[in-house]
Amino acid sequence: MNQQKMPPALLRLIVIFPNVLSYLLLFGLIMFVITNYETLKATNNLTVWIILSSWHQLLHIRLLVL
Repeated sequence: MNQQKMPPALLRLIVIFPNVLSYLLLFGLIMFVITNYETLKATNNLTVWIILSSWHQLLHIRLLVL
């Protein structure tokens, strides 16, 4: 059986692209919390968004270790 190999550039893209998306999502979460800080604080939702942002970063670090 003759299996085709994936090009190295495509393999790098598959590895790097999710990491880039993860950092973009984290940046978006941080910007959301910063721009809506007063509203989140007034409605007692600030803690939820901070936990969500922290959980996202911990999950990202855990995936990098695997």
